[in-house]
Amino acid sequence: MGQSTLEILKRKLSFGEMIEHLEEKNIKFNLITKDEAKEILQTSNYFYKITAYRKNFEKNKYDKYVNLDFKLLQDLATIDMRLRYLVLQMCLDIEHTVKTQILTDITNDPTEDGYSIVTDYLKHDNRSIEDYMKALNKASHYNYGLYVKYHKN
Repeated sequence: MGQSTLEILKRKLSFGEMIEHLEEKNIKFNLITKDEAKEILQTSNYFYKITAYRKNFEKNKYDKYVNLDFKLLQDLATIDMRLRYLVLQMCLDIEHTVKTQILTDITNDPTEDGYSIVTDYLKHDNRSIEDYMKALNKASHYNYGLYVKYHKN
């Protein structure tokens, strides 16, 4: 007979137990103290994320990490966060550029009135304009004034 779900689940660790668990895996605290590591886990990062980076490091035949310090894991988490922020900013810039180019193309096309694009899109999407606009029909929405003024168009 198999194990019950409760037997398979790992137990929640305290912050002190997290540090002990890392030590059992031979993760060192030479570049950063255990207290500093505990503070990092409590305030600026979380155990699962930081420990995920340990998979990139060598283990010995006893399944213990070789020359791995907690500070290296923290540094990788920081690099990952900065990379995500950079990629997010790039995506936002690309989105802005694409939208600007689309609107420039529409504006410069004398055969396009702008409305036909919306009509074609709604036909393709099988939704009505009201489906999209209902969120704007609330006085608390930041575009409510535009909605009131232009919703018929």
